[in-house]
Amino acid sequence: MNNVVYANSNRGIRVNGVYGTKIVNNTVYQEVGGAVRLDSSSINTLLRNNILWVAAGYDVYVASSSQSGFSSDYNLLYQGVDPNAHVGYWGSATRDTLPTGRPPTGRTPTRPTATRGW
Repeated sequence: MNNVVYANSNRGIRVNGVYGTKIVNNTVYQEVGGAVRLDSSSINTLLRNNILWVAAGYDVYVASSSQSGFSSDYNLLYQGVDPNAHVGYWGSATRDTLPTGRPPTGRTPTRPTATRGW
């Protein structure tokens, strides 16, 4: 909670096989790699009130094994102009936009999103 993470080699925050992690009030900037990555059955993760910015990589990467109980709200996601920059990875697919209506978690989204040029 409450961290500034800048330009690590592959990812800003990684949750690997942990139950019930809270990722809250962080600012992450990655020139290459992912801002937040959940893998190895990291279930019941809360991602809230973060600023996530990638120049090339994923703002949020959630592996299939880590989607159970995932909750995300009030995050500011910035996607760089590089063709390898993506908002997220969910359901075994790269996402360049947020879903309209209900996200995969079944909750109504209340997340602002920055677009290119922000």
